[in-house]
Amino acid sequence: MNLTIQNNNNQINNEYCDLSIIIINWNAADVISNCLESIKNADENISYETLLVDNASTDNSIDLIRSQYPWVHLIPNCKNIGFARANNLAIERARGRYLLLLNPDTEIYPHTLTKLLNYADNHLKIGCIGPKILNPDYSVQRSCWRGFPDLKMALSDAFYLWKFPNLPFIKEIEFSNEQLNNIIDVDHLLGACILIRRKTWDEVGEFDKKFFIFFEETDWCYRAKLCNWRIIYYPDSIIIHLGEHSVHQKPEINIPIYYQSYIKFYKKHHSDKWSYIFCLEIIIALAAIIRIFLWQFRSVKDGRINKNSHAMQRGYLKVLRNVFSKSFEE
Repeated sequence: MNLTIQNNNNQINNEYCDLSIIIINWNAADVISNCLESIKNADENISYETLLVDNASTDNSIDLIRSQYPWVHLIPNCKNIGFARANNLAIERARGRYLLLLNPDTEIYPHTLTKLLNYADNHLKIGCIGPKILNPDYSVQRSCWRGFPDLKMALSDAFYLWKFPNLPFIKEIEFSNEQLNNIIDVDHLLGACILIRRKTWDEVGEFDKKFFIFFEETDWCYRAKLCNWRIIYYPDSIIIHLGEHSVHQKPEINIPIYYQSYIKFYKKHHSDKWSYIFCLEIIIALAAIIRIFLWQFRSVKDGRINKNSHAMQRGYLKVLRNVFSKSFEE
């Protein structure tokens, strides 16, 4: 039977469970219902609790959750403390022997959680697992990688080279769709859905609070690998992920933060390679210029104005200003 935690008095009881599902919400009322309904209907043979941290949403998220999902343990914040700190806050209160970090713009397939836990229980060297992630059109979403963010990965993303999987250096980073049908040892996972063993979390430590949003999970995976934990992509479990929901909410704010986090990760783990950091900033500038032009083309689609395109362009223009003004420097 599922262990669902009522939030009438906003307290979690002391009973342990198999899984703590942790969701960080910020103005995601338009998608959060689909996520919570998929959890409720997942038909899992495990005990679980659901903790949702709201980072000072200004939409009707809190009222929606309180009225329609009383089994969710709601943790409201009076200000947006970021993704890393919000997850740390929830995990401090969690009672599960596993932690599932789940984005609000996701939907879980039935039995996904049971499959993840069963596989982890049978492979004790695994520190965390990611499922197969599908786009809304059911195409496979990029969600796992070889290696960690470096100049090759920055070039791949800047120029969309990951769309050409047969390029030799892309094979060193990306997995083909055919490979993604198999269980794979990987180096880091997309943070949209990650199952973490509690023992691993306790050993590796919490998310680095210096990452407000983006790359906190990459940094955590990096540290988990240093502690000799395996990180696994497990395609027998599946979720749907809308993708970039937070980016499109506030592009002028979140796009620059994304690239700041990229540089922050690189500086944290490669602080001695200043020439590489300079090259990384140049690649980021080129990536921003490319996307400014792409969003100009997307500004009119099917004869209709794309209202979001100008906000996206302003976000990338801010990235350019940050690069040339050295605003990325700490």
